[in-house]
Amino acid sequence: MSGEGIGGTGGAGSGPAGGAGSGPAGGAGSGPAGAAGSGHVETGHVGVASDTTPLTSPHSASGHNVPREGEKDLPAHQGRDAQSAQSTTHLPLTSPYSASGHNVLGEEGGEVLRASPDEPELSTQLNEATRAWILACREESTPLDPAAPIPLQRAHQHAISERIFARINPGMPDGLDWEEHTTTSGVPLLLCQPRRKPRQTEESADENPNLRPVLLYNHGGGFWQGSAGATLDRVLVARRALDLGALVVSVDYRLSPEATFPAALDDIDEAVAWIHVHAQELRVDASTLVIDGISAGASIAMATCLRAAGQGRKNAAGLVLEVPIGDMRNEALWVGKHAALNGLEELPAMYRMYAGAEPLDNPLLSPVLATSFAGMPPTHVMTAEYDPLRDAGEELARLMRVAGVSVTGTRHLGALHGSSGLAGIEPVSQAWHDDVCAAVRRMQTR
Repeated sequence: MSGEGIGGTGGAGSGPAGGAGSGPAGGAGSGPAGAAGSGHVETGHVGVASDTTPLTSPHSASGHNVPREGEKDLPAHQGRDAQSAQSTTHLPLTSPYSASGHNVLGEEGGEVLRASPDEPELSTQLNEATRAWILACREESTPLDPAAPIPLQRAHQHAISERIFARINPGMPDGLDWEEHTTTSGVPLLLCQPRRKPRQTEESADENPNLRPVLLYNHGGGFWQGSAGATLDRVLVARRALDLGALVVSVDYRLSPEATFPAALDDIDEAVAWIHVHAQELRVDASTLVIDGISAGASIAMATCLRAAGQGRKNAAGLVLEVPIGDMRNEALWVGKHAALNGLEELPAMYRMYAGAEPLDNPLLSPVLATSFAGMPPTHVMTAEYDPLRDAGEELARLMRVAGVSVTGTRHLGALHGSSGLAGIEPVSQAWHDDVCAAVRRMQTR
């Protein structure tokens, strides 16, 4: 879901059905979702055969999460971004099937933000960069006829995203090489890696191949928009390539409604196969391949790995799920929680458009319904405190851990769905970036 703009669509646009959003940018493509918060990170490891709750908070007063019934406490550990530890508020892990709250955009330009009627105002937690981001989303967003064809809606959303990102302007890192490739069936790939020193001779290259790790990146965009070439995604990919010293392969998977489920999964499978076939000429160690995805991209990444595991195939050394979609069923009780603040009111319409004729209770669409996670790679699940996808994402992490998968998880306090889109210009998005890179490093060095 986070798509082309600031962690998402990048503006107060609309979903494919044309419903206008009401929150800040960066969401599922249904509207302007995803402002960043104050930068608190709640972290915890969920080990194999562990009897502990995922996602404990290093910033809580007690240093412990509230255990679920029948589970033990998990000691907290410190996150990487110490400057983001500004609060001692403890938020225990919640269930996607608990009573849902609602976001309220208050008067006076929506500066009074509440996560639910019972929770305090959020405005005091929004830093200056986030406020500027929200303002940019509201100012740059322009209406479009909801009956407009999908390609026109995509172009409209892309233009909004690019304008907003230009105003934030985190800058594109230097010292990188970019290449465009296509797979055998024509799936476009955008490759990014730190610039290599020139080879002295072919013999010396063979003697010291200096193989790099590889990360496969899946953009967001609500399954119907977004691209590897969007400025936001290029900046996120570039920052990850530099910090990891890795080749990052960004996939332009097919979009709905022109190509519905499971077309995108097939494209990711083909990209994985392409990396293995071309590993020697790319000078990468294909055994280190980690699959990463944001929102809709995380859903596709999860489904790709789950399908491969069910077929007895190992397709990755690890899996990173950023604000993943755990449950697409319209009747799930968490639907609507924090949706207005994130501009994600059109989630059900986007899910239905992506699924096509497939029932939404298919575990490849709603992985919380999977009956087996056997064969899944080590997985890191990242959720945002004020995100309608949070509870189902955390429930997915819990279920995978109970099934024996090696799982780690972090809930980023003060974050919304598209917080990663601020691309390191303030503590929340920097903590998000650090979390992604730390998880990938662990998986690639096992």
